[in-house]
Amino acid sequence: PHGFAQPAACASTPEESCPPRPSASRVPQRLAEEAWRTLLQRGSSMHCRGADFNHRTCEARNLCYVREHNEFVFVQGVDSTQEGVPTHRFEPTLATLSSVQSHNLLYFNYVEADADTLSNLGSERFYLPGTVYLHKRFKPNNIFHVLHDDLLPLHYTLKSHAGDWNVTEEHTTMQLLFLEGWWPGDFASLYDIFTAQPPLYKNDLPAGVICFERVLLGVSKATTWYDYGFDQPQAPLPGRTVDGVVLRQFAQFMHRKLNAVQPRQRYSAEQKPPKKEEEEE
Repeated sequence: PHGFAQPAACASTPEESCPPRPSASRVPQRLAEEAWRTLLQRGSSMHCRGADFNHRTCEARNLCYVREHNEFVFVQGVDSTQEGVPTHRFEPTLATLSSVQSHNLLYFNYVEADADTLSNLGSERFYLPGTVYLHKRFKPNNIFHVLHDDLLPLHYTLKSHAGDWNVTEEHTTMQLLFLEGWWPGDFASLYDIFTAQPPLYKNDLPAGVICFERVLLGVSKATTWYDYGFDQPQAPLPGRTVDGVVLRQFAQFMHRKLNAVQPRQRYSAEQKPPKKEEEEE
């Protein structure tokens, strides 16, 4: 269904018409001047792999974001490195932050700047330690898109980062950061089960420059099987199959996390379900 009442995006103010934000346990910390100078001196790094922007994954260190300009900034410093980054990374983009392919609202890229330029972009400086995973939810007010485009690909992708996946607790230790601009919405609790702390949303980020200790980005397309009909009639993707083991693992994960009841037992045409007590003679 497409009829859920949810604003497509909410500005920072006023917030009266927007759902309340979750209280995230990890928030950007203000950077002291000395720490800021050290970060600028060292600079950013970006390491990517993948044949094209739809299938590229990247890991970045000391990558910064300027909310007022909605731009990620790669700081040029003495320790800066770039590996696996194509020369023409704006044709059309470096990577995508969604399982939906080739949609320009879901692209990711960055600009490069020296220390002086970045310092002039914002007087307030913040730092988020640990690992942040960047993602853009496609249509978080529609349960089909939530499951097919976000939750299933997220489960598959986050588990692939084995060093950040807590097997016992079945969640990632990374901080999820949703950058599409929507507020949490009616299905926010479904995203919450993937992490040890609530996700951050774009509108949670403070004004100024926010730098991240470690950033992971890029979503696996291995679990997507349906075209939602953006530039052609919606239909299953031709030649695309999804491993049944992957689907069952995802379904079992959701059941455990949501403490859901197990699906009813199915019976073949030759079998008959047992009679209810009141039907027995």
